[in-house]
Amino acid sequence: MNFIKKTSKSWAYTFGIIAVVTLITTILNYFNILSYQIVNIIKVITIVLSFLVGGILIGRLSTTKAWLEGIKLSIMFILTLTILNLFMHTKMDWRNLIYYLIVSISTTLGSMIGINTVDTKKST
Repeated sequence: MNFIKKTSKSWAYTFGIIAVVTLITTILNYFNILSYQIVNIIKVITIVLSFLVGGILIGRLSTTKAWLEGIKLSIMFILTLTILNLFMHTKMDWRNLIYYLIVSISTTLGSMIGINTVDTKKST
């Protein structure tokens, strides 16, 4: 039950960041303020940073082995993205595998950063 609490907060922040940045980028692209190439770059940066934030949150909530928590969270993200791709009838190719690898590394790195930001000295 504790793992569900930790992961739900990370999921909420991750997908919240993705939703907000996607909305802003879409509006700016609609009014021709951003070009298509810039939108693609923003899309990749948004995914990496949002999964990094999700990893940091799960790492801060972990007591030990934050890298393992990050890997578990990234596997959950990858499974979710794979299921969404299956529903959209897109083919799996090498670009998707690289994308999933970037998501996994970003989440795991974020969890390792997150556990190191926790203050271990509690004032008594």
